[in-house]
Amino acid sequence: MAGKSARITVDLGSVELVKSLKIAAIEHRRTVRDIVVEALEAWLAESRKTTGSDHHVVSPTSAEG
Repeated sequence: MAGKSARITVDLGSVELVKSLKIAAIEHRRTVRDIVVEALEAWLAESRKTTGSDHHVVSPTSAEG
C-alpha cells in the first residue's frame, strides 16, 4: 500500500481464533492482514446496507495511486 499505513491493536479474545486465522492465511496463501481487511470491509458494507449509513470507507486498494 502506498502512502501512510494505519495500525490498530485488537484483542481478538481467543487464542483459537488467532490460530484459525493464521492457518487460514497459510492455506489460502494470503496474509492475515489481507483477510482481516477483507472481512472488515465486507462487514462495513453489510452494515451500511442494513443501517442506511452513507459513511464512505476507503479501502486499501482504492487508496493506492
